[in-house]
Amino acid sequence: MLIHYSIIYAVNFRGFKNNAVLFVSIGLFPFIMVKLLFEIPGEGVKRMKKIKMFVMTGCPHCTNARRFMEELFEENSEYRKLDIEVINETDEPELANQYDYYYVPTYYLDGVKFHEGVPKKKMVEELFKSAIK
Repeated sequence: MLIHYSIIYAVNFRGFKNNAVLFVSIGLFPFIMVKLLFEIPGEGVKRMKKIKMFVMTGCPHCTNARRFMEELFEENSEYRKLDIEVINETDEPELANQYDYYYVPTYYLDGVKFHEGVPKKKMVEELFKSAIK
């Protein structure tokens, strides 16, 4: 019995949402056996943006910002999936000196400064929404 496997990338078919579909042909009768559960890079694939947060030991505004972040994680579980790197400039001054900011906390979104200074919960929420877009 001849079994032939081929993978068809359905990039241009809106119904498949850039998923791969595995077709298996047994003899002359093709059957769709498995719809693979991974996305193929390309059009339509969402990528969350990376967030860098600069803080300093003892900073009350940094403590408030972290509290706002925790509250938002509780309100929307999607925010827990965000790629957030917290850099304490007290512990990593060489890394912190590579960025242009003066006040903490400071947020960068995909390498672009998003906010610097005293945070508000609404601003942190806007940051998270922008990272998901």
